[in-house]
Amino acid sequence: MMESYDRFGKERGAAGFFAEVVVAPAFDDDAVEVIRTLKSWGDRVRLLATGALDRRVHDIFEYDVRCLVGGLLLQQRDLVGWEPEQLTFPTKVKPTAAQLEDLRIAWLCAKHVKSNAIVLVQGTRLVGCGAGQMSRVDSTMIAARKGYPIRVLKNQAARKVRELDEGGAGQGEINAFVDSLHRGPDDDRENKLMSAGQVAGLITDIPTVEELIRGMVAEAEAVAQSLARKFQPQRTRSPVGGN
Repeated sequence: MMESYDRFGKERGAAGFFAEVVVAPAFDDDAVEVIRTLKSWGDRVRLLATGALDRRVHDIFEYDVRCLVGGLLLQQRDLVGWEPEQLTFPTKVKPTAAQLEDLRIAWLCAKHVKSNAIVLVQGTRLVGCGAGQMSRVDSTMIAARKGYPIRVLKNQAARKVRELDEGGAGQGEINAFVDSLHRGPDDDRENKLMSAGQVAGLITDIPTVEELIRGMVAEAEAVAQSLARKFQPQRTRSPVGGN
């Protein structure tokens, strides 16, 4: 971190301490070149190769130790990873190979995220991560904000963020600038990022109003028919005989 601070200078503020760190068993030469030439990382990235990580060489009886007030907590290491042979699919629609690959990455990432952990993966990329919240709803909102674009009002602060992004600024510099906005007056509308709605998904079509309404009506009718079949009263025979 101090190397980054010396290189980028005190005038960059908190951004001068920022560096991207990637830890992996090994890196292909092509991957190293891609990472180094990314606009958002460049010379800020640090790569740490750990060597092969083979769970078969680890003793399952090795303990993790956690410090507590008045004692220690000993627990066996969690060596469970992605085990596709244990998966079951009770739904009618089965996941595709691409979806299973996304699920594999999400599963392994979630294992190392603090609870309550919500991980969003799309196209084999981690696009959103929410952790350490009392509520899974809060973690989901945090993950969604990280993973998908957020609409903001066009003001001086929004224009500055766009200039930083298009000018090749790293994520650390952008985050430092956004954090600085929170320290300003609440009534300063030009120097605050003011949310104007969140993009929840990709737009795949632009239907007309008529097509939209017809589609909504058809979906509502299908749901009503399904519920009617599910909760249709059953006829029973009256008992024969008796007084």
